[in-house]
Amino acid sequence: MKKKFLWIFLSFIISFIDQLSKIFITKLFICKKILIINSFLNLFLIYNNKKIIFNLIYEKIDLQKNILIIINIIIFFLIIYFIKIFIKEYIFCYGLSFILGGAIGNFIDYVLYNYVIDFFDIHINRLHWFIFNISDISIFIGVILIILDQFKNIKYFKKI
Repeated sequence: MKKKFLWIFLSFIISFIDQLSKIFITKLFICKKILIINSFLNLFLIYNNKKIIFNLIYEKIDLQKNILIIINIIIFFLIIYFIKIFIKEYIFCYGLSFILGGAIGNFIDYVLYNYVIDFFDIHINRLHWFIFNISDISIFIGVILIILDQFKNIKYFKKI
């Protein structure tokens, strides 16, 4: 039981760090919208994701918000359930915790503001990647951890 709470605590730590970073960035960018860090990283404040996904359901903001809240709550409980079921699968549970922490961070933004605060802008010359935040990084890390965890179940990788 304690391990389950450890995984959930990790999720809340991640979402807390994400929220602190967003507060810091919004205060930093009161007068400007971009800060060039180096040749491939800018901090660029953007209020993003007013749509659910791929700009769908953009006309009915209240309906969209309610649908997103319900879907997120269901997913949160599913992730917590999977953590309970797979409690001894450490890499898998770390992955789920990172995904949950990132999802909570973006969910808080969406519920409070109807948008998500993004600010990392990675680029090579004029080729820019999506602008993202710490929650997005956390979700990405979580997915990578879950994929890596699945490799241990493949017979070929057990021989190595």
